[in-house]
Amino acid sequence: MKASERKHILKIATGFTKGMLGNGKPNGMCFAVSTALQGYLFLCGYASELKECEIETNEDISNHFYLQFKEGTILDATASQFNERLGVEMPLIYLGNKPDYYLELTNKEL
Repeated sequence: MKASERKHILKIATGFTKGMLGNGKPNGMCFAVSTALQGYLFLCGYASELKECEIETNEDISNHFYLQFKEGTILDATASQFNERLGVEMPLIYLGNKPDYYLELTNKEL
């Protein structure tokens, strides 16, 4: 993905996600934000696939949704929701390689 495309996608995703969440936290909003954002990005010329993974914390295992582009780059519009439970420093909106702690689903598919 070209740097100009990455910049444009991040700009779109930032405005869209902030519009959906307002001042609220992203916790538990990954499916709602990702599916709506996927549709909007498609209208803007950026096709993606909705992906689901598991994220294991000390407390439990959570299902998590994000978007993946054909070359493998992911867009996670609610990436920061696990920061406290995992001790990581993800931005609210993450565009890059899939983090190691995004575990493959063990017994289901989308």
